[in-house]
Order: sequence, then C-alpha cells, then structure tokens
Amino acid sequence: MSFLHQAAQFVFDKHQTYYNGIAVVLPTRRAVYYFKRHLASFAEQPFLAPEVWAIEDFVTQMSGTNLIDSVSLTFELYEVFKEIDKETNFQQFLSWSSTVLKDFDLIDQYLVEPKPLFDYLSEAKAIARWNLELQNANKKPLTEKTPATDRYFKLFDNLLQVYSRLHDRLFSKGQTYRGMAYRLLAEGIQDLVESDRFEHYYFIGFNALSTAEKHIIEALVKAKKATTLWDTDDYYMKSAHKAGQMLQSYKVSGTFGKWNWQSDNLLMSKKQINIIGCQNSTLQAKIAGQLYGDMLVENPTIETAMVLADENLLMPLLYSLDENVEDFNITMGLSLRNSMLFTLIDSLFELQQNIAEFRTKTGGTVKIPKFNHRHIRKVLMHPFIKSQQDREDEENPHRKILHHLTSNNMVYLSEDEILDLCQDDALLKTIFTRWNNDAQRSMTCFYDLIDILRSYYQERKDAIETEYLYLFLTLLNRLKDILESHKELDLKSFKQFLYELIRQTKIPFSGEPIAKLQIMGMLETRVLDFDRLIILSMNEGILPAGKRQNSLIPFDAAQEFGLPLHNDQDAVMSYHFFRLLQRAKQVDLLYVLPSGGGVGGGAGKSRFLMQVEHELAKQNPNIKVKYPDIVWQEHAEKVLEQPFVIQKNETILDELKFQIAEKGLY
Repeated sequence: MSFLHQAAQFVFDKHQTYYNGIAVVLPTRRAVYYFKRHLASFAEQPFLAPEVWAIEDFVTQMSGTNLIDSVSLTFELYEVFKEIDKETNFQQFLSWSSTVLKDFDLIDQYLVEPKPLFDYLSEAKAIARWNLELQNANKKPLTEKTPATDRYFKLFDNLLQVYSRLHDRLFSKGQTYRGMAYRLLAEGIQDLVESDRFEHYYFIGFNALSTAEKHIIEALVKAKKATTLWDTDDYYMKSAHKAGQMLQSYKVSGTFGKWNWQSDNLLMSKKQINIIGCQNSTLQAKIAGQLYGDMLVENPTIETAMVLADENLLMPLLYSLDENVEDFNITMGLSLRNSMLFTLIDSLFELQQNIAEFRTKTGGTVKIPKFNHRHIRKVLMHPFIKSQQDREDEENPHRKILHHLTSNNMVYLSEDEILDLCQDDALLKTIFTRWNNDAQRSMTCFYDLIDILRSYYQERKDAIETEYLYLFLTLLNRLKDILESHKELDLKSFKQFLYELIRQTKIPFSGEPIAKLQIMGMLETRVLDFDRLIILSMNEGILPAGKRQNSLIPFDAAQEFGLPLHNDQDAVMSYHFFRLLQRAKQVDLLYVLPSGGGVGGGAGKSRFLMQVEHELAKQNPNIKVKYPDIVWQEHAEKVLEQPFVIQKNETILDELKFQIAEKGLY
C-alpha cells in the first residue's frame, strides 16, 4: 500500500463521504492529484471532496494575499533601491538582486528578526572595511577608496531599510512573495486557530519544516484542530542516520501530536537493487531506456519512476526510450535556454551589440555604423533563417547577401547596404534594422520576428519549438509594460534581465499524470511511491549536491540565526532518497564511474549509494544487491545486394555546385 493510499484511507475512515470543514495539506501539487484519486476510490458513490492544497497554495489562501510574479518583484525591489540610492545602476542591481530576494524569502520563512541579522551583517562588513583601510594605510590615503568597494559596503548598510520598505510597498498593494506570505500567516496564526472556516486540518507527508511551517502546524495541533501524518521508517528513525535528523526531533518534541506513522519497510521488505556504473553521463540515459524497455516485455503494468538527479539528462533520456514506450509523463520542464530559438535571440544581440562605427571616406564628424561579416553570417546560417535560402528563386536575398560578402571580400556592411540587398524581404528587414541601443526597438524586432516565424513553425510541426516560441511571446508581454515605465533601461540591461528570465523559464510538459512511467526530478517524488525505480546520476556532488553558498548571509550568521545550512540540505535529500526506496521492489541505481567523462565523472559514488551497499543491505537480508556489467554488442554490417546510389537531378547538381562555389569543401 502506498503512503498516500494509506493516508487517504485514514482520512476516509474518519469522515466517510462528508468533508464539510475539512482541509488537507500536502507538500506538492502532484501529491494533491494522487491523494484525491485514492480518496475517491473508497466510496461507491460521488461525494464532495475536502479542500486539498499544496503547502504553498494553502499558505497563500490562508494569508489572504496574492503572490507577486518574479518579474514584478524584481522591479519592485529595484524601485526600493532607487528610493534609497538614486545612483543605483540597473545592470549592477541585476547581478545581486536574485540573491537578495532569495535571502529575504529565507529570512521570512524561518521567522528571523530582520534587525539583529542585518545589524550583524552590517557590523561584519564594517570590520572588513576597517581591515581594508588598515591594509591601504601605508600605500594610499583612505579617501581613495574605489566606488566599487563603497557600493559593496553600502549594500549591506541598506539591507534592513530595503527589506522594510519592500514589505510595506507590497503589503499596501495586497501582494506578497512566498516567504512574506509564510511570515504573515505564522505571525497571525491565532486568527486562523480561532476562525471557523475549517474544523480540522490534515498535514500529510512533510519532512523538513521551516520555522513558519512548524509554528503554523504546532498551533493548530495544540488547538486540537490538526492531525499530522508522517512517512517514516525504523532504518533512519532508530539510528543517527541523516535522513531522520529532523523527523526525530519532531517526534521527540511531541508538539505535533501522536506520531503517525513509522514502518519497517527498509529493514524487512524484499528488494532487488542493481548498481550499474557507466562510462559517461549520457550512457546512463541509454541504459535506463534499455532497462525500461526490457521490463515492459516482462511486466507492462508495473508503475515505474525514472528519477533524474541531473535534469540535463532529460533530452538524452527521451531519445533513449524504446519506440514502444508511448505512455509516460514528465514532471520537469525543458529550459528555454536549450532551444534553437534562444540561439537565434543570442545571435541577434551579438549582431546588434558589436556594431563598429567608421568615418566616411571624405572625413568629417559623421560616423557610419556597420555590422561585422561574422555576425551577419552567423545570423543568416541559423537553421530558422537558413531555411529561407532553400527557395529556388535565383534572386533569393539571403544568398545575395552571402554572395556579396564572399565575392567582394567584405568585412563590414552598413544597415543601408544590407537593406538594399534584402529586396523588401520582411524577415531580413526585421533582423538587420538597427536597434540603436534602444530596448524598445529590440522588443519591436522580437514581436515582428515571432509573427514571421509562426508560419515557419507551422510547416515544421515541431511541438517543442512551437511551445518555446509561445513562451518567449509570453515573456515579452510580461516585459512590455515594465519597459514602458522604465525607459531608462539600455539594451545591455534589458538583455541581462531577459536572459535571467529565460534561464528561469521552462516548458511544462502536459501528459497523463497517472501514466505507468513517470520521469521526474528528486523533489517531485515527495510522498509518491513506485514499485520500480531507475535513478540516474548517483554521484557525489549531484546527489546530494555539493556545498553551494549563493547568499549574502555568511555561514556563521546563518548558523547563529537558525537558517538552513548545506548540512540540512544534505539531510533533506537523504530523506527523499531513502523514503523513495521504502516501498520499491526493484531498484536500478546508475552512476558515472570515476574514470568516466561527462557530468559526475571523477566525483565517485554518491554517499547514499554507498550507504545502500554497506549499511542497508547488511541490515536487511531480504535485499539482494547485484552489479550488472554493461555489455557492448557488435552488430554485423549489412551487405548491400545493390550498390547504394543517390539519384541526382539537375536541380540537386546545381545546388551542390552552388554550395561548393560559395563555401568550398573542408
């Protein structure tokens, strides 16, 4: 029985088909879907379901606020910095704004008092500033501090003021960011306790709770308005294992009520675990695809999860699945940065930002801006643009520009020269019209480009690239109003902000949520159970991730004020991994051999994998561990009965001659 099935059974036994005033809170939206399915399976007739939320949706609903989107939040923060320091440079601001917002979010989720923390940071930087001045005392006067160091130290002095003003600014508009919503609900929890909106709450399947989450749940449990259900196992609850680090403290505290539940699946149940070392990262995807294909033949109904600790393996994995695999669901997204569309956007920025200016032959003060031939060629040779060269029209402007560059040995071409060669071609006119360092002009260019590319996408019928185009259009629409109200942004700042948004943007796949094969990241597996697991990239530094400190808050301050450290992150990932193993019957753990290349190569086995080998397998005699070898099969070459000939007509021969004449052979 899966954990969510057990939890749904528990709730159903309590309330049967009447759920008025009942709320259920789970870690993820995916878990919400599965819980509802299990709950519905117990009744013979339809009934009104209880309110079931993912924790973030629950907090937003109960705090009575609206979450602000990341774009608007960044500009709200920028406005606050501008109020405090009118010389704030947007480009420099973008380099640390995401770190500041991440720290604010963490501070609020862990209910840290902002003043003592920011005073601590400011004083720590004052000592660093004093040390800097002391070092420079014998070399140059103290008044010669650089503007860069001044700005750096000023940032820390202003953090408390920025934090307070941002809160006030958002609160006046009825908006919050995630951590702010948590703080609002936690600090006003008594209102929720006394409210009659819900009679009882169920918090199901949680692990590492933030201080705000603990405060909320403890208050409701104390008022006898909440029940907690935990998914834990004797293996890590009765030892010093990292996976049970936080859960043990919750159980001992007794503030979460009766402890439901603790199983012995890891120490008692039968499991077949295969540990497979691969020569490189991509080979893991090939092996995973074959493992699943072989299993489909034996048992096509078994529920399987392919878990990617390194999400960069998603595309190699999709191409490695057997052609018979049609029924699967993907819970992670594809980054917009991996698209052909992004390479075109990047080429256009490169073209526009590397314009050289030349004086006319007669001299004078007027300078003529010109595009470099390398950037012109790069844009014209992009697959989307190059496809236009395939037209058999002899006057094809794409070919004419390339021919003009080659035959005249041109290094630079002006905008007018290119537009003359374009012959009113809409695509080329859009690409080679100068932006003049104007962000608004670049937006106009991108909108026109999307309109022109639509027909090209329709012909190609590439669903993923079409989705990328739609996502890019959505990004532009979000930026349009903001750009109009911030006309001071130059092209460089706009590009940096756009690229940051592109980095964050992913295509969400839509599929059948209950497909037999689920392809997911480790965090998406929370509270879900599968009979068969195939986990990739079991290498140290990937699972768990290495020590990464992307924060303005130093380690000692984070430790002092109770913020999570990298050790806590390791404990969280350890719990997710071993919880996932609890009910699995067959597990394939793939890792890159230390001598292999690619991502993870040289890092060695994950500590989790070694714990399975040397601890778990020894404590549970029902676990069988095997180490299958990868066998390379040689395929005999096919002997062709007829010579392999490609028929060439006059059109193809002319095209070959043109290609050789224009580009040559290499």
